[in-house]
Amino acid sequence: MNLRDINDTELVKICKNELPDRTAAFSEIVRRYKNFVFGLAFNKLMNHQDAEDATQETFIRVFHGMHSFRQQSGLKTWLSVITTNVCLSILLSEKYKFWRYHVSLNGEVDLNSIESVMISKEKEYNFWKKIGAILKRMYSNYRKVFILKYFKSISIKLIAVKIDATIGATKMRINRAKDQFIKLLFGKNI
Repeated sequence: MNLRDINDTELVKICKNELPDRTAAFSEIVRRYKNFVFGLAFNKLMNHQDAEDATQETFIRVFHGMHSFRQQSGLKTWLSVITTNVCLSILLSEKYKFWRYHVSLNGEVDLNSIESVMISKEKEYNFWKKIGAILKRMYSNYRKVFILKYFKSISIKLIAVKIDATIGATKMRINRAKDQFIKLLFGKNI
């Protein structure tokens, strides 16, 4: 059987039956979509190495999540969602946590502070310029919890106290803030 001739739906079924023991069908998925995933990641991260890392991480997640893929959407759509989540994780990862102290709760980016510490990389400058612009566009109640959670690394319990809300309401607000941030980051209307 030539896997190149099989449609995505059938290929996914074969993967579900064969993984993790046999990987031929999974390799075909990677072959078909590696350029698509890389292009999507590069468009979001604007860095070749980060896009390669995102591509690899996306396919690792696909490999481990294949059995839970319910095929309610197409394979390409599922890959897009996973790639977007991976890119967001990279943007908010440890390598950027150093910079979190340069963003205030109102979304202002202290570019002078960044420059005085280290601004030898244009990437960080452009990254924070974009993040600052996105934070300014967020609803203020979402912006505050988003910054507290993802930039200041404050626990949900403490955020709940700061915003005078229950833990459940705080979690919901953080999730909505994350959704709004993602939409703004990737140019979708809110």
